[in-house]
Amino acid sequence: MERKPDTQEASICVVCAWRETCVKKFSFTGQHCLEYTRDLTIKVKPVGEAPKEGGKG
Repeated sequence: MERKPDTQEASICVVCAWRETCVKKFSFTGQHCLEYTRDLTIKVKPVGEAPKEGGKG
């Protein structure tokens, strides 16, 4: 079965489940890494959600 990247989100190294052990970091050719798997511990914000203003301080 061929795995196609989700077009709704970026398939970038910083949100990949394999980022700690990956040997291909930022070295793949083309737009998508064939080994990319989204890290499920990183919560996805709903589409259109604005960043919170104010923050700490």
